[in-house]
Amino acid sequence: MAQAIGRSRRYGQLKHVHIYHVLALKTVEVNIFEQRKKQYLAKRGGRFIIVQKSEIEKTDEVDWKGFPLEGSNSESYQDDFDDK
Repeated sequence: MAQAIGRSRRYGQLKHVHIYHVLALKTVEVNIFEQRKKQYLAKRGGRFIIVQKSEIEKTDEVDWKGFPLEGSNSESYQDDFDDK
């Protein structure tokens, strides 16, 4: 993502650039995205949106996480993100 943003800011770039972040559902990428943004990916009314935990409605589908990173230091890392 950062690389795409960096490429759009090239010296002399005059055209508008659109950057799309594509996430594959039920993957580690969703886990990383939610952890970095401190928000949740939710499906509401057929569309995917990013919401705070306090904004999640009963009708929202929010379980889009994948498996945790096995064999990494992810088990020992605590950011208390899911506890809030």
